[in-house]
Amino acid sequence: MHTTDLLRNYLDLLHTTELGAMRIKKNLALDTDDIVAWCKDQILSDDAVITRSGKNWYVHANDCMITINASSYTIITAHRKKLNPDLTITRVYFVRHAQPDHTHGNDRTRPLTAEGKKDAKIVLNFLKNREIDVFYSSPYKRSIDTIADAAALYGMKIHTDKRLRERESGANGNNQIMFAKRWANLDYHEDQGESIHMVQQRNIAALMDILEKNRGKNIVIGTHGTALSSILNFYNPAFGCKNFLRIIDWMPYIVELDFDGNQPFSIKEHCHIEKKFS
Repeated sequence: MHTTDLLRNYLDLLHTTELGAMRIKKNLALDTDDIVAWCKDQILSDDAVITRSGKNWYVHANDCMITINASSYTIITAHRKKLNPDLTITRVYFVRHAQPDHTHGNDRTRPLTAEGKKDAKIVLNFLKNREIDVFYSSPYKRSIDTIADAAALYGMKIHTDKRLRERESGANGNNQIMFAKRWANLDYHEDQGESIHMVQQRNIAALMDILEKNRGKNIVIGTHGTALSSILNFYNPAFGCKNFLRIIDWMPYIVELDFDGNQPFSIKEHCHIEKKFS
C-alpha cells in the first residue's frame, strides 16, 4: 500500500486535542467547531498533495499545510503556507498534448489534427512569459509537436525520454470498462498492455532524474493523459478513475507542480481546451 494511502484510507482514526483544535481554528480563522471534519475535507480534496517525512504526514491543500502524526493519526497543527525565502523551487509545467489524429494508426508517430495544431497555440501563449529553462517530452510526435513552438520561441532543444511515453495499449484497451478496471486495480492490464503502475514507475523515474538535473529551474514536460494521471496519482493516491475521466477530453491541458527537492508542495491547473478523446 502506498504510504499516503495509510492516511486517506484510515481517516476514521483522525483526531486532535482540544488545544490542537483551538490552535488550528485560530491559525486559519475557521468558522467551524468541527476541526477534524474540516481537515478530512482538505485531505480528500482533489488538489491535496500528501507527503511523509519522518514521523509526520504533511498535507498541502488550498494554501494550507496540515501536520499529522503518522503513528497516532493526531492532527498536530495547520497553518497558512509561508514559503521559506531560502527555498529552491523547481517548477514543472506538464503539458498534455493537443488533439491527435486517430485515423493515423501508429501511436508513436500520430500527428496532431489541424485543430490540434491551432489549439497548441494556447500552450505557446501560456509559456512565452514563464522564463522556461528546459524542455522535455515523451518521444511521441503529438507531445513534441504540442510544445515545439514554445521551445522554438526560447531557442531550445526538446529533450526526449522514452520513459515519458504514453501507456502501451493492448487490444481493446481504451474504453470505459477498461479505464475502470485499471484504476480500480493499478496492477491490472489487458494482454500486451501496461498497467497504471507500470506507466507510473517509468514516468516517475524519468521525473526524478529531470528534477535532479534541473534543481531550481522552470521545466516543461510534454506528456499524455494516462502518463500525467499516473504521476498525479503517485503524489495524490486519491486521484483515480473519476479524475482521469475529468481530464480525458482536455487537449491540450497544462498543470503546474512546484517542487522542493523531489517533493511537490503546490499544484495548479491552468488552461485547457476540450476535445473529444476519440
